[in-house]
Amino acid sequence: MGPGSMLGLELSEDGQPSAYGHTAIALGEVDLCRIPLRIVQELESEHPELCVALVRRSEEHVRRADQVIVSFSSGLLRHRIENVLNFLLRETADDRDGFVLPTGADIAALVGASEESVSRIMAEYKRQGVLIQREDGLFMFDPPPVEVD
Repeated sequence: MGPGSMLGLELSEDGQPSAYGHTAIALGEVDLCRIPLRIVQELESEHPELCVALVRRSEEHVRRADQVIVSFSSGLLRHRIENVLNFLLRETADDRDGFVLPTGADIAALVGASEESVSRIMAEYKRQGVLIQREDGLFMFDPPPVEVD
């Protein structure tokens, strides 16, 4: 999830709390706004159209998260790592395309690989100049050309 994302809307169709089927772990600093269930229920009764929009937005964010999870967990390791870096560039970069690079352990956990394998690919990206650390500590990623098999 990136800035402005919404997750954790834990309502069933009858407006009662239900189990939430996802887990989120922050890889960095997060600003969080928690809306108590009773407020959502009041919103549903007083402004149902707004509540429907809220639920739709939540569902869309969950669908996007599921797509991202699939992109991080399927295909060649190099492509999975590129998907992570492209996600960071697209969703979290500043106005100069700089983003905080998660640790090798975090990237390895995201892509389901060993830290050593991730480290080798990340080192190669740095040698190729496609992953560059700026003076302020943020990273920039210029994806390598797509390989055609």
